[in-house]
Amino acid sequence: MPVEAIFPTPIYYGVVDNLDNISREIDAALSKTNFSYKPEWGTTHHMSDPSFSQNFIVDNNLTTFQDTLQQHMQQYFNEMGCPKQCTYKIKSSWSSLFKPRDFGHVHAHGYNDISGVYYHKTNNHDGDIFFLSPNTHLATSYCYEHTHWVWEHKPLQGKLLLFPSWLQHGIKTNETEDERISISFNIVVER
Repeated sequence: MPVEAIFPTPIYYGVVDNLDNISREIDAALSKTNFSYKPEWGTTHHMSDPSFSQNFIVDNNLTTFQDTLQQHMQQYFNEMGCPKQCTYKIKSSWSSLFKPRDFGHVHAHGYNDISGVYYHKTNNHDGDIFFLSPNTHLATSYCYEHTHWVWEHKPLQGKLLLFPSWLQHGIKTNETEDERISISFNIVVER
């Protein structure tokens, strides 16, 4: 008898096909951006808007990025079996700057539907994103303790990740001397 993966956690990843255009658009927005820490988090990493009151993608009119995101969102919806005409809104977005020794603590993105990250600038070794299994009981059984409790994903320039907003995740420490810049966002699907 086959084994079925019941209750899967859908994580999507793809690489954009118009990297140069998106990079120019984001670089223009970043040239007007001041980064700072979120005081409650301490000195983990720098953000364009630690208050989460702005919307980096929408406020900077990143239309090329938004068009590309739409294509990847549709692929994600298709893979999950969502209705063909799912519409959504980018509820919040920000840019993150990870300097050497910066990291991202384990967190989730609240009452949103889908969250994502786009890697704008990376050397591919400056801090993997990791996801914690939502099944906290895997380690309690000998049969399943070998299954992955943590799943890591390497950053790659132009890579886009989409995942359920409730999924706990964090970013490993940037052990390189380079800086990494990513764009993170939260999406709400229209009902």
